[in-house]
Amino acid sequence: MQHSGSLDCLSPAELRLLIRQKDSRIRTTTGLADGYQQAGVVVLPNHLADDFEAFCRSNPAPLPLLYRSQSGETSCPPLAKHADIRRSLSFLLWSSLESGVGKLLTWPWRWTA
Repeated sequence: MQHSGSLDCLSPAELRLLIRQKDSRIRTTTGLADGYQQAGVVVLPNHLADDFEAFCRSNPAPLPLLYRSQSGETSCPPLAKHADIRRSLSFLLWSSLESGVGKLLTWPWRWTA
């Protein structure tokens, strides 16, 4: 894949590939993939999923819920064909411990379905 210096006209799939490759030109995704909606990914335990979905549905402007995966699902075909969350996340995630205190983890952690 050949690119000039401009990243704003790339497709989401092309951007995900460059992010996985740690392309030094990408410091933020703001303004990239023009015409597509950007979204965050939230990974949480099953027992919190229903409450989080209800919270998102009660606050659709700041928290649009674009997709809810099933437990163990690693892709999101309606939004990102061929994307696999196990390969696509390269940032820090927040994990809740049994004690209620959080611990910062670096992706990837051990994936269990």
